[in-house]
Amino acid sequence: MSGIPVRAVRPFAVAVLAFVAVACGSGSPTPTTSGQAPPSTVAGLPPELVDAVQQPDGTYETADGRVFAAPDEFSSRDCGDVRWPVADDTADLAIEAGVPVDSVEWLTHHVHASLSVFVDGAREVVPTGIGIDNDGHRIAGMHTHDCSGTVHIEVEEDAELTLGQFADTWGLRLDGECFDDLCAPDSPVAVLLDGQPVADPREVVIADCGEITVVIGDPPAAIPPAPAEGC
Repeated sequence: MSGIPVRAVRPFAVAVLAFVAVACGSGSPTPTTSGQAPPSTVAGLPPELVDAVQQPDGTYETADGRVFAAPDEFSSRDCGDVRWPVADDTADLAIEAGVPVDSVEWLTHHVHASLSVFVDGAREVVPTGIGIDNDGHRIAGMHTHDCSGTVHIEVEEDAELTLGQFADTWGLRLDGECFDDLCAPDSPVAVLLDGQPVADPREVVIADCGEITVVIGDPPAAIPPAPAEGC
């Protein structure tokens, strides 16, 4: 996607989020070197998955063909000071928002989104750990593993998840007037999907390789493309 002129978004204005969905995986256990690995013994694995067999790529497969990852930690990076930190109860917020939460990272339905945030033309960090509770070894089906802005959707069954659910999981307010503490008229908010303005930001579906842009305040001179890995 080429740069978008300011005039295309100024009526809607202010923070910019760019999501792009793509396939990916998080850290996973080291596979054994001889043939097929023995059944998983990863701590915290639910009883119905303890017989899953580790594959050469480090993922696990159940007898009925379901695949998942079971790393010791789902997120371990530090993004430093960020404007909007992750809520402490992010996994619980995900459940309240209708996002599946589990003790393993399902790879059955697996896409990613690249998210960029701009406030008054400056890029903000989308923090790691959205949707992740390392202490409780829980991970939401929509989450972030690092500070790159990549949003992961990794669920056991095909699911249609939205920008509104992601904001709820992050712990932020999102609607047609506000992006958390920034609200119109002082900080007008606009959301674009693949460069086109949308009416209801909460209903934007995070689709494979789609780009979502949320503009708050003064936009940058042009909105740069932010393709995710594989797109």
